[in-house]
Amino acid sequence: MAQVADYNIANASGASVRSDLNLVFEAIKTLNSGGSDPSNPLAFMPYVDTADNNNLKIRNSSNNGFTTIGPVDTANLGLLPAAGGTMTGQLQIHNSNSSTSPGLCFSGDTDTGFLRSAANVIGVTTAGTQRMLIDQNGDIALGGTTTVYNNAKLVVNNDTQVVASFECQAADPQIYLGDNMSSAADNTLIMGYDRAENRGYLVIGGDADFAGLSVQNGGSVGVGKAATTEKFECSQAIKAQGSASNFNAGGGGTIIDFGGTVGRIGTCHGGTNNNHPVTFIMSGSEKARISESGKFLIGETVDITGAGGTTAMAIVGDLRIKTADTGSRRIYFNRGTNNYNMPATGGAAIGVETFTVAGGYNQEIFFETHHQGNSHAERMRIDKDGTVIVKHSQGADGAQIQIVNTVSNPAGLHLKCDHGNFAIYNSRLNANCLEFMDDGVTKMMLKPTTNTSGTQHDLQLPNSAGTLVNFFTGFHTTNVNAQSPNANRPGIHFDGSTMYIHSPSSSSAFEVWTSHNGNAGSSLAKIQLRISQSGDVTNVNNNYGHLSDEKLKQDIVDSGSQWNDIKAMKIRKYKLKDAVSSLGLDNAPIHLGVVAQELEAAGMSGLVIDVPDVEDGVDQGTVTKSVKASIIYMKAVKALQESMERIETLETKVAALESA
Repeated sequence: MAQVADYNIANASGASVRSDLNLVFEAIKTLNSGGSDPSNPLAFMPYVDTADNNNLKIRNSSNNGFTTIGPVDTANLGLLPAAGGTMTGQLQIHNSNSSTSPGLCFSGDTDTGFLRSAANVIGVTTAGTQRMLIDQNGDIALGGTTTVYNNAKLVVNNDTQVVASFECQAADPQIYLGDNMSSAADNTLIMGYDRAENRGYLVIGGDADFAGLSVQNGGSVGVGKAATTEKFECSQAIKAQGSASNFNAGGGGTIIDFGGTVGRIGTCHGGTNNNHPVTFIMSGSEKARISESGKFLIGETVDITGAGGTTAMAIVGDLRIKTADTGSRRIYFNRGTNNYNMPATGGAAIGVETFTVAGGYNQEIFFETHHQGNSHAERMRIDKDGTVIVKHSQGADGAQIQIVNTVSNPAGLHLKCDHGNFAIYNSRLNANCLEFMDDGVTKMMLKPTTNTSGTQHDLQLPNSAGTLVNFFTGFHTTNVNAQSPNANRPGIHFDGSTMYIHSPSSSSAFEVWTSHNGNAGSSLAKIQLRISQSGDVTNVNNNYGHLSDEKLKQDIVDSGSQWNDIKAMKIRKYKLKDAVSSLGLDNAPIHLGVVAQELEAAGMSGLVIDVPDVEDGVDQGTVTKSVKASIIYMKAVKALQESMERIETLETKVAALESA
């Protein structure tokens, strides 16, 4: 056993050098063995600790501690050989809950094995996906689900149609469900398959397999029938209920019961001459009946009669009528007993007309009336788009809906309900104005204003005092108020492709205000955003940004070098020509920025956008160039990062030179 203070061989006499070498070789031969850690440890240094059961230890790569391998006095250093062996204690594997890296896996197939999904829960994973789970109660989940539902002992989950498959080729396969598996008779529900007859059945244990429900190949169902060709067949009659709610006791009763209060068809008392109406019950109440006199009643229980006994049906509620694929269907309202289309008698009709079109059908509703015995025609139609078409007496299209106007009641449309009273009508306050009211209070008015260039419309809204004031002045879609193509046009404009907001003067600005965000006493207490007449944009918190979520992006890679682009970029001082024209050369502010044409000349055309010069919808054949300033900022950040890398490299080199 030997340790040395260090492994350095000092420059000395031959005897001293030889002595140092012998000590170093002795330490190497004995693996630095000793009762305490070597005083000069280095990363990866071996060391036998004689004070710790002669354990072989190796210094870790961080050189801040020793890792114990095992006792040198024990075969294979006390480790289990790769070829196998006998464990004398528990085998503890990695506490991993990862299905892709299970705690116990197989050589060459590391994503298949066993894992500890949670406390007291074992999972089995294959190909990196958990396939089975056994929880602390012994419940089993198969198919990837990690939850056992409804206290079940076995849960099977599958994303494909077949969840579980049971096969028996030596006998008819069966599945038992019951409370006493030791006695299959009378205590077990059996679901089975008859191989010879190619049918399934559901029966109680102890009964023949055809005594219960049998499902034939092809979908036929039998009750008490081993074989049937009908869709549903019973070996005995379906018994009608003798007395039930919604049917009188005695001779009346249910003929077909679809389950409790879901639905029934039966007979009931109340007819004459021993005739009992047939009734139809839904959700516990009668919905329809065929009366004792043969009338079909929907939503009605009292028999009806009409003139001459012709009334055949009564309906309380909606009626649905199926139309043909093409042509029309009508509901006729006859006058008396004569034919509907006889011109001398009159009548009316409501109909539906169906048109075959590519991809389906269009259907329209029409209304027909009869006028003075000689003019029966369509008067109104609701077409496929919901447009209401009112026709003249001779059948021509025309607007025939009229709202009569009086001084006290202006013409308009009134929408009334329990929640309010809204009205749209010709203004009673101003001629030729459209007024919108809510509960008798004017909320908005569209007012025409005529000037030398034409007519525009002002949108007026009430202020806090309830007085109508212009909210949008000059709201239009033409170039009114413009004496020349470049003239200022206050208001909101739309030329078919672009929406414009024009300020009324060169000193106006566009502002966005919100409530409850400002400081009391400040005239700008609630302003959040301002675009000044000079084009400057300011906001309350100096935050600007863009959508940058990773889910919106793809092909994300590191940017290339921006050093040369930033180096070639010319930063200029300049004045805007419009500012010089309006403020004078001395008063025009100086700006700092780039020139689009210089960027293009430097090979950075991708930063420049050409916007066509369009005035009043007419392309002038020229463009105004703009620059993607935000991209320049990002290029500058990238160049700054490159500068930092170069500076850090130089600092490292300088530090190395200074320490040499």
